Amino acid sequence: MVKLAPPPELPSEPEGPQLNKKGKPRPETFNQAWSVEEQHLLERLLEEIPDGEKNRWSKISQAMNGRRTARQVASRVQKYYAKLKRFGVDVNAGSSRTNDS
Repeated sequence: MVKLAPPPELPSEPEGPQLNKKGKPRPETFNQAWSVEEQHLLERLLEEIPDGEKNRWSKISQAMNGRRTARQVASRVQKYYAKLKRFGVDVNAGSSRTNDS
């Protein structure tokens, strides 16, 4: 009789949160779309926390109960302003409002 070797073990999924390149855990919202509620909250916070405010993205992140990181907020705002500009909306000095003059 020929004995067969046991099948090779497959690598298991790592337990716990995924890690980024620096070894830090990725946020739960990593690579997840922003909800309509999050977008509305972001727009309101952009008006409440003015452009030029120190640590603006961190403050917005904290005001969103930490659901999004400061980096995610900054990236979202950059893309949001670029989209507004493409549609011809005047984005004055970081404000999400248009000129009504």
